[in-house]
Amino acid sequence: MYLRPPGATDRTPARDWDGGHLWLRYHSAQELYALSFRRRDGKVVLKRKHPAPGRPADEEGVYTTLATARHALGHDRWHQICGTVSGPRDGRVRITLSLNGRTVLDAEDEDPGRLVTAGGVGLRGDNTEMAFFGFTAGNHTGGRPRAEPPAEGTPR
Repeated sequence: MYLRPPGATDRTPARDWDGGHLWLRYHSAQELYALSFRRRDGKVVLKRKHPAPGRPADEEGVYTTLATARHALGHDRWHQICGTVSGPRDGRVRITLSLNGRTVLDAEDEDPGRLVTAGGVGLRGDNTEMAFFGFTAGNHTGGRPRAEPPAEGTPR
């Protein structure tokens, strides 16, 4: 993943969460895991998004933070981002976020709801330009595939 520094406009003001995010087990806009790997505030965050209790299913979901830490990735260079979700085991789901081969967050979700089953994946950038290379998604049981990024410099 190649990230530019977050920007802002009159329509999209600066927010702490501006940056790059990976979605795992995406079931809908209201139900997914969000792994924020580069935020404006220098944090990495694992969250579960789920429908708001007692609200219509088509309304915006609410986020529950499962883990957070400080870990700022440098801008204007390539990084390896890896997110995994495993389980359920005993009704729990384990979520990990690794950056450049190092696990920076590891959490268990004790209330995953429908997120115990497989779902889609996605990338999201808020006020941030991103490029990606070698993006893979799958049901991995062993080593993770690794693709080498393009040479240093401007993303292709």
